[in-house]
Amino acid sequence: MHSAPVKLDIALSKKRSTVDELADRVREKILSGEMPPGTRLPTTQQLAEQWGTYVPAVHAALSTLAKEGLLDRRHRKGTFVKERESRLSRVGVLAPSQLWQDASELYFTREIFLRLESRFLQENIRASVWFETRQGEKTSTPLPQLIKAVEKGEIQALIALNGGEYNVGWINDLPVPVTGLSRLLGNHVDFDVRSFFEISLTALRDQGCRSVGLISAVDSTKTDHFHVFRKVAQRLKLQIREAWVRNNIRHPEHHDEFGYKQFRELWELPEKPDGLVGYPDTCAKGIVLGITTTGVKVPAELKVAFHKNAELPFLCPIPATIVGNSCAQCVDALIDQLARIHRGEECSEVLIGYDLMKENANVPGLL
Repeated sequence: MHSAPVKLDIALSKKRSTVDELADRVREKILSGEMPPGTRLPTTQQLAEQWGTYVPAVHAALSTLAKEGLLDRRHRKGTFVKERESRLSRVGVLAPSQLWQDASELYFTREIFLRLESRFLQENIRASVWFETRQGEKTSTPLPQLIKAVEKGEIQALIALNGGEYNVGWINDLPVPVTGLSRLLGNHVDFDVRSFFEISLTALRDQGCRSVGLISAVDSTKTDHFHVFRKVAQRLKLQIREAWVRNNIRHPEHHDEFGYKQFRELWELPEKPDGLVGYPDTCAKGIVLGITTTGVKVPAELKVAFHKNAELPFLCPIPATIVGNSCAQCVDALIDQLARIHRGEECSEVLIGYDLMKENANVPGLL
């Protein structure tokens, strides 16, 4: 290990974010071998003076590299280029404590958790799991046990299955690679909602629909879900009305109950769409119940397109277009993203597309 810190000559271009440029330039020096493992960096104050910038910008850039596993920041000792393990072998998982409750909206997260567990066993990855029992604002402070595990090197990376508005601050600040299913995380895996609406709305249009509605249990304040729906419908020249877009779900309302109630209210309107999209499958199950109990004739009176997670059962007793995504593909993306960050590669959002599973299936049943 170097006994004295090295001098890092970096000239900033001023054309980009200072934090991003500093992180990129130091990352290049590390990955190229110019700064080998054990290299000691100057203090943030010294670096700020060398680079002609501010201490907070230097601190943020070095924190980014520490999170990627490139730097080791030791209290009162300094910042060093980290000895990197070539293989990701110790991963932490942060999950909601309600994971095992019998609530349909938790089925997807539970399936992801179980598939992660299986992959860890297959690849001989040691997993440490923390179940978050706190709710809301109480999650804004870090979990002491998780922080201690990071400091002791017991985990090299973290998958957060419950990143939310209150806890993403400290999760994003962890000095290890982090990914998860929340868009609020710096690195995350998400589903490409545009591809879902492109496939489902195109299928409905091709079946003769001229107007379309949407019942979605996704909170409209946390996603561009509904903006994308309107854009795609407009491009396909499908008529929509605000009353046909039902998305006013409020926690802790269950998805299936929401879908059922919203369909009943939609079908009581004097003017109705001839096509309907239901998202996600947990909400679609309630829509199906609403359709069957009101006696709506599908597809004569209404044509429907539903979302489905490929690995989860969905009993659909009516003809429907089914557009699906894969939990297995999501797990692959989460682990691959962590491995890439661990290797020092830049990685942000990973989007997974949807596939047309069945189009206006005339043979209803368990999908």
